[in-house]
Amino acid sequence: MPFKSGESAEKAARALAERLNRAGAAAELQIRLRDGAIAARYAFAPIDNGASPKP
Repeated sequence: MPFKSGESAEKAARALAERLNRAGAAAELQIRLRDGAIAARYAFAPIDNGASPKP
């Protein structure tokens, strides 16, 4: 997906990671600079949303 700025790309990535997390999945988000260096890293532990597993 093309983004006009790094800020908008980071916001979209964080929103996706948070949605996955709320759905019960662990997620890791790495923000990288253009040279490939890691600028930031966010880890989202899985959340137990109380939903019972499907058989």
